[in-house]
Amino acid sequence: MNTIKRIEILRNYMESKNIEIALIFEPDNQYYISGFKAISYTRPIVTVLTKEKIELIVPGLEEEHAKEDAKVDNIYVYYEIPEMARYGISYKDHLNSILEKVPGGSRIGVEKDIVSANFSEYLTEKGFKVEDIGAKIFRMRYVKDKEEVELLRIAGHLSDIALKGSLDAARVGLSEM
Repeated sequence: MNTIKRIEILRNYMESKNIEIALIFEPDNQYYISGFKAISYTRPIVTVLTKEKIELIVPGLEEEHAKEDAKVDNIYVYYEIPEMARYGISYKDHLNSILEKVPGGSRIGVEKDIVSANFSEYLTEKGFKVEDIGAKIFRMRYVKDKEEVELLRIAGHLSDIALKGSLDAARVGLSEM
């Protein structure tokens, strides 16, 4: 299943639950939905899914990588240095701009087992209702399509080759290094 199909399934779920916008923080879920796997997760990264768009909020360290790999409509970049403050120095600078366009009282989907209580309160204080989408994404990831099964088969084969090579090279007194 490609990212387009995954987005369609998640959007259909959002529509059935009256969820206006989804904010995805978990790295594997982000990759599953957007095709973007960050090099470093030392700073917040947010995948934003609406009925019309999929967007990404990334730190400056991930800007070029996101532009190359992410299958999204728009990329917002924040820079944590004063000289770049006009572009945003926190992911919330961009998130606030996005949320301003969402009607008050709307339902916002988040991965409740991933986001902090503080972040949920932040959304609630802005007048939104927080709904869980994490369980749905987990169920989507649980069932593998043909392409994913083939990739797992290849990964298993490569693991077998690596293990055989390690066992063939093992000798008494030889460390794993």
